[in-house]
Amino acid sequence: MARLGIGIAIGGLLAVGGLAAGGTASGESVVPAESTTVTTAPPVRSREPAWIEEGGARYDSTVVVVDGVAADDGAIVLDYRLVSLGESGDVLGGGTQLPGVLPETWKLVSTTGNVVAATSDPPARNGLGVDSESAAAGVADSIRFEGDQALAREDVATISVTSWRVALPLDFVVSMAGQKGASARLHDGTTITLDTILEQRTGAILAFSVERPSGQWRTTADQGFGLSTQYVGAGPGWLRAASTIGGIGLSGGATGFQLVWHEPTPPATVGIQIHTVEWLPRQDDLLVWPAS
Repeated sequence: MARLGIGIAIGGLLAVGGLAAGGTASGESVVPAESTTVTTAPPVRSREPAWIEEGGARYDSTVVVVDGVAADDGAIVLDYRLVSLGESGDVLGGGTQLPGVLPETWKLVSTTGNVVAATSDPPARNGLGVDSESAAAGVADSIRFEGDQALAREDVATISVTSWRVALPLDFVVSMAGQKGASARLHDGTTITLDTILEQRTGAILAFSVERPSGQWRTTADQGFGLSTQYVGAGPGWLRAASTIGGIGLSGGATGFQLVWHEPTPPATVGIQIHTVEWLPRQDDLLVWPAS
């Protein structure tokens, strides 16, 4: 299984309006979500010939560059790089641009017509695989194909990506009661709970826990990419925000985040502005080896 550990760049993939989800609650109760609308512009898919670099094939704003195909103990391993053609400005070490379209499922077809499927894991922080010497080198990864029978290098006819994940930026507000134990549930099943209120002379510190549902691609990606979900107090009166652990800047980390209110007593209703990313699945084939 491949594991892609990178930061995220969305630049210009999709134009998003507002999305609101959540409600007010005390304890474990959750109020139904507010009425919302989402407006998206369909992405423009490039059908241009293979990219100028040898071994590269383009899909939307991402180029898959194959670095090698080799047999390994009866399996086939394809080493590749993802090069972003976007202009978001979000970069990894060495100025590498981060892709906002990622391969998820793959298909190897043998010379005898047998099909072997494989799936890329969601992104993680482990093994970034970034070539810091060249901004155009891309983000390195690999995919492993293991069939019912051993495969040799000469058995491989074609390798394709059969589905993708596309980054959709989301920006919305949730509300909950300004009291300990209140919670709000987001559209994807994530639950935010107000665990602690520390009242001080100069303001109140509100500590929130974040419980994410298991087995969701966006959830794992949110933990692995450099730009995680951001939580900011909605409306006037909020002084600052900070993650508790595992985050960067305003990002929510492994356990939660904090908000600081300008008065010792928190407001009756707490509004939280959430900036996040939804990784939407898309079915579409792209032949990556041999390059066209």
